[in-house]
Amino acid sequence: RLDNGALATLASNQVLSGTPRDWVAIGRGGWLEGRGALAGPAGDEVVLHNGEGAAVLATSTASAYDEEVAAFARAVLGMAPVHGDGEDGLRNIAVVEALYRSARDKRGVAVEAV
Repeated sequence: RLDNGALATLASNQVLSGTPRDWVAIGRGGWLEGRGALAGPAGDEVVLHNGEGAAVLATSTASAYDEEVAAFARAVLGMAPVHGDGEDGLRNIAVVEALYRSARDKRGVAVEAV
């Protein structure tokens, strides 16, 4: 649960050949859909669905992996900040530990602030 009481549910699994590489985020007024958003090649889309229909908000023009390598190179060269620093990693570990405690205890567990 988020601070405002909303329930967030995440599911993840190993991606096998032929597995859809999509995601969905549902809200009060509609939902966002990431089409092909977990795949490497360019051309993935983020689509907003609401009562008025659907609209493509963004389409990638480059491979996600190429962009990741380019961002890392820019950070190494001092041309851009590092994405995913140690503090970000520590917050991720706090979430994972809370997930394990929740599964073990079969109840919701608060994520401890770091």
